[in-house]
Amino acid sequence: MKTNNELKVRNEKIVKLLDGVLGGADSRTLFDSLVRLSGMPGPNPNLDLARAVGGEIASRGGDGLALTDELLQAKHPYLVRVGLQALAARASDPKDPSGALKKLHDAADESEKQARDAVIASLVDVIVARGDGVVPKMKPFTDGFLHAYVAIEALTTRRALDALKDGAAVTARLDEAFSLADLSSRADERAQGVRILREGLASQIARLAARFPEARAWLEEKLAIERPESRDVIGEALIALRKQGLAESEAQRITEAFEKHSPVRRDAARIVEGTRKRGRKAAKPRTRYH
Repeated sequence: MKTNNELKVRNEKIVKLLDGVLGGADSRTLFDSLVRLSGMPGPNPNLDLARAVGGEIASRGGDGLALTDELLQAKHPYLVRVGLQALAARASDPKDPSGALKKLHDAADESEKQARDAVIASLVDVIVARGDGVVPKMKPFTDGFLHAYVAIEALTTRRALDALKDGAAVTARLDEAFSLADLSSRADERAQGVRILREGLASQIARLAARFPEARAWLEEKLAIERPESRDVIGEALIALRKQGLAESEAQRITEAFEKHSPVRRDAARIVEGTRKRGRKAAKPRTRYH
């Protein structure tokens, strides 16, 4: 797949409208045309158009910054996606002076799935373009629950994993995200971000562990984790890793090691096999009358 900066806008009307807006014309006609061509609402938005237009806006240097901001503040999700792709095209350049990667970080704190998915898609383009070099730069993404989910989800997509070679760097970002959830306060448990981060971690861990030996070693280090919510994540990750093709003997070994560290129930010594629970009284049999 071509990157944002390699795609060209093929629709001549969009090209003329874009030239006009970048020259100072009103943006409404351009925006209306983009929405009509967006493929939305629907499950398959026109990503190639968003990438091409975003790349073209980014290529105009400072002239495209105001238009990018206007797109990011638009109400229609496709226009926001075009703005995100403009950021992605800028962030794909390691020497970008506009702070585009920081702006993608700020955009990741989204409560709506569709909005988060758009940021994830944009980050994947940056990762594919820059490879291992961008992974250390993504450390700030693991400073918040939703930011961390978006970052690790982007890093563990198939396109991103195919572009990455440094397993230690990616595993470091995973560890930061996992620790963020593991060390969260009880007050944070009510937050949407913690729930979304935990729900995503299991499959993210499995995808990384299937790709990098460093991630598998990290996973084994977490088998003795104590917090119940974190143990649930690790247990689900082991199940997901089996589905990723981990050898059955290896899966069995790791699973047994994980179960060895399972906490003992506090009332286990008081439970006698074959006795009924005393929490509720047994119902008396009903007498039938004929």
